[in-house]
Amino acid sequence: MTLSIPLTQPADDSDHAIYVCRGDAKLNGTWQFYYLRTDVAGQGEAPAGTRVSPDAGDPDAGAQVALACAIATIAHRGQTDKAGVPILAHAARVAARFDPLRKPLEHCVAWLHDVIEDTGVTTADLRAAGVHADIVELVCVLTRAPGTPAAEYYQRVAAVPVARAVASADIGDNLRPKRTRLLDPATRDRLAIKYGRAQRILGLAGAER
Repeated sequence: MTLSIPLTQPADDSDHAIYVCRGDAKLNGTWQFYYLRTDVAGQGEAPAGTRVSPDAGDPDAGAQVALACAIATIAHRGQTDKAGVPILAHAARVAARFDPLRKPLEHCVAWLHDVIEDTGVTTADLRAAGVHADIVELVCVLTRAPGTPAAEYYQRVAAVPVARAVASADIGDNLRPKRTRLLDPATRDRLAIKYGRAQRILGLAGAER
């Protein structure tokens, strides 16, 4: 859905905002909607990229991409990581490593990879919201239950190609120098050891950080 809403009067040369509905989700009994806004001048067409194309591959894949983005946005609202950076920004960067047209499954899983582990969202919530069963299953693979040893967790992830790919992107983002510079030395060293072990189990030792 795309809405063009006039912001000023008169209409001549007025600014407009293009609101693109990226998805909706029923969480905790309430329907919530997520829109992206782009400001444009005048009365022209919406800028490129703001209209949904019915020819952009599997239409169900497009709906799942929008839904995953919406749920992640709702679930991670207000959350920050150890460096004080919004967790949603991390999810967005991990998802951006996978083209939503060519790799929609990985893209959706990347958006949602932390929602069960770090928020109140459950597998039942994801299913009720309409998330495809394959996506839910992969998010579960990437969810580390309390008390699960790291080696056991990463061995499980390593056995599932899509989960392994998302985990690799996740680790790569967590090890970005721009992020690690914000951490205190002790935390930085601890995470370097933790993710180094994870990379070796995943067969990613020596991967670019």
